[in-house]
Amino acid sequence: MKKAIRIALPLAAILLVVLAILWQNGAFSRDDPGSPAGTVKLVIRCDRALDAPALKEEIRAILPESGVMGAGEVPLYENDTAFTLLTRFCKKQKLALEYKGATRYGVYVEGIGGLYELDCGSESGWMFSVNGDFVSKSAGDTPVSDGDEILWTYTLDLGKDVGSREP
Repeated sequence: MKKAIRIALPLAAILLVVLAILWQNGAFSRDDPGSPAGTVKLVIRCDRALDAPALKEEIRAILPESGVMGAGEVPLYENDTAFTLLTRFCKKQKLALEYKGATRYGVYVEGIGGLYELDCGSESGWMFSVNGDFVSKSAGDTPVSDGDEILWTYTLDLGKDVGSREP
């Protein structure tokens, strides 16, 4: 009996680790969330970063010269948020996406396409707007509607340089 437990416990631990890794990488998420409820236009811009003297050359080399990392229509499904649309778009475009707090109420985007917060100074990072209005809450808590336009943009100055009124 003791021998069986000594074998079963490590195997159970390994299984839990494997399941956690699969879960984190989206293996259990639905690729088809149902019927689309419309579309949203999504744009990811990094042009401000390209103008930043603090940006390291190895990062500058991987960014598009146009300053647009991606743009296009994204299918909208029931209960989508600005964050779920960003994740779906990045997956389809094969853009790396790094974030903290994978809960619906605490998502913070750290990096998109190899460009991360603080890469261009202490006040730089990713922000988003919906229909031209910068949102001061989590992208995971920002619902969107058919026809909305979502802009993810890289700021050098806590949003002041990209038109946000929020500090």
